[in-house]
Amino acid sequence: MSMRLDDDEQLRFIVTNRWIPLYKRFETICGRGKALIIALRVRIRQANERSFILQKMTYPCILLLSGFSVIWLYLFVIRPSIDPSRQAFQLQTGIETATLQSMFIVLILFLSGGFLVTLYLYHSHKNELFKSMAHWFPNNPWRLKMSLRFAFLILQLHNLGLSTREIYTTIQNLENEPILSLISSDVLQQIHVSGRFDDAFEQIDPALGKILLFENHPDFPARLERYDLIVKKRFDRQVARCAYFSTILAYFFISILILTLYQEMLFPLKVLQNLH
Repeated sequence: MSMRLDDDEQLRFIVTNRWIPLYKRFETICGRGKALIIALRVRIRQANERSFILQKMTYPCILLLSGFSVIWLYLFVIRPSIDPSRQAFQLQTGIETATLQSMFIVLILFLSGGFLVTLYLYHSHKNELFKSMAHWFPNNPWRLKMSLRFAFLILQLHNLGLSTREIYTTIQNLENEPILSLISSDVLQQIHVSGRFDDAFEQIDPALGKILLFENHPDFPARLERYDLIVKKRFDRQVARCAYFSTILAYFFISILILTLYQEMLFPLKVLQNLH
C-alpha cells in the first residue's frame, strides 16, 4: 500500500483524528516520519491499555448486569404472580412487593444518576475530576495511565534535544490532552515565577515527579524507560485489582439473589405446611 504523509485522509486513517494534533505538533519539530512514528506509538499504547481494561472488566460488568436483570424479573414478574396465592393461603409476605419495587427503582435511579454525573464531569470538567481522583485514590489506573503518557512524551521530546521549557511548552499546546496540558502549564508558571517546579507534579505519579526533577541527570532517559516498564506493571495490577473486587461484589450480589429465589421456591412447601 502506498502512503503519502501529506495526505490528510491517509493520516486520519493511520493515526485517527484524535492524534492528528499530536502528529501536526511533532511534525514542526522533527519532521513527518518521526512525528508519524511517535503518533503511532501513542495510539498503540492507548489501544493496548483499552484492550486490557476491557478484557479484565467485561466479565464482572456482565455479572452485575445479569444480577440486576434477574432482580427486575423477580420483583416485577415472579413475586407479583405469587403474592395473590400467599394472601389466599394467609402466608406472611414480609416486606411488601410494592416497597421492594420502589427501593429497586430508587437504587437504579441513584446508580444511573451517578453514572451520568460522572460522564458529564469527565467530558466537561475533566481536570477537576482527575484532581479529585488523584487526591482520594492516589493509585487509581487513570492517574497511572496519564503518568505513563506524560513520561513517554517527555522522553520523546528529550531525545529530540528540546530544552525543559520547550518540552513543557510543546505538551501544553496539545489540544487533545487537557490534563497533561494543565500540568505543563503549572510547570511553566512555576519556572517563570520561582525557577523551580517541585510542586507542579502533584496530579501525576509521585515516582515520576521525582524523576522529572532531575532532568539534567545523564541517566535521565534510561530512568524514564525503567519507569515506563515498572508503572505498566503497576497499571495492569491496579486494573486487575479493580476487576477482582468487582467480581467479588458481583458474586456476593448473586449469592444473595440465589438465596432470595430459593425462599420463593419453597412456597409450595409452605402452603402444604399451612394446610396441615
